[in-house]
Amino acid sequence: MTGEKVHVGLCAVVVANGVELILTSRRVMPFDADHLRVLGIEPAERRIVVTKAAVVGRAAFGDIAEHAIAVDSPGVCTCILATLPYERVAQPIAPLDEITDCEAAASGSAGSQRGGRLPTRPT
Repeated sequence: MTGEKVHVGLCAVVVANGVELILTSRRVMPFDADHLRVLGIEPAERRIVVTKAAVVGRAAFGDIAEHAIAVDSPGVCTCILATLPYERVAQPIAPLDEITDCEAAASGSAGSQRGGRLPTRPT
């Protein structure tokens, strides 16, 4: 998705207390650092860049970021999969378990550090 054109709708850069906020009328994930550049913001010149995207932010800014911090904010989805209430899942499975022997894991002979469960859904 990096390099592709996307329609963000109406957008604005709002500066509040020295913080630049990009507001868009359409929900789009920042697949590319050009999302900021077209609005006159060069991300490599900023000390901190925050995105509301768990994975795509790394794709867009990974080459210029010294660090990436995942934040588990409230809502319907979590980026920390180990916190979900699993009921049935073959173990071991990444990213829930540390897998050191890929061949054993593929054959099903590797042990697990966790009890396997799938997320339960409310009824």
